[in-house]
Amino acid sequence: MQPSNITKNNEVSLVETRKEGNAIIIEFGQGESNLENQAMTEKMEQKMEQIFELLTLTREETQEEILGVKKAIESKYITPEQLNALESLVDKKASKFVDKKKGIQLSIDVLLNYDAEGLAEFQKLVNDEVGKTKSKIWVDLHKKCLEQKGTTAKNRILATQVEQAFDYVRSWGGFSV
Repeated sequence: MQPSNITKNNEVSLVETRKEGNAIIIEFGQGESNLENQAMTEKMEQKMEQIFELLTLTREETQEEILGVKKAIESKYITPEQLNALESLVDKKASKFVDKKKGIQLSIDVLLNYDAEGLAEFQKLVNDEVGKTKSKIWVDLHKKCLEQKGTTAKNRILATQVEQAFDYVRSWGGFSV
């Protein structure tokens, strides 16, 4: 308790304050009338309501700002799951393109003799072509579809352009996967 003396109209009164939990309790001494106590209580209630409204408003604004930042962070770029799906689609598209459209020449000796060394070289050639085709698809996707530089990182696809990117990859090369 913190006693304090208040002088008012040559009267000395005792005001006691104490804290219980989150509440501050103020007790007035005997020298003040009920009307003075009521007036003081009403003023304090008004001030406390103003403080409570201000705290509530500030808390709500802060929560809205935090949600806005979270949404901006989450929704600005492609999600990792979407990126994995797009990479898988590009991989399938490149493999199909090399198989169907581009093709790889195989010498008749390798085919007739089942030469292991020749088949290994052929597989390496196929893998190189698939890799080049995948790179071409990504560059075309960024340049032609997303209007970005061809060297832009894969994860820099805007969230609003994800479906557009999937549609472009599906139709790339003149056939769909």
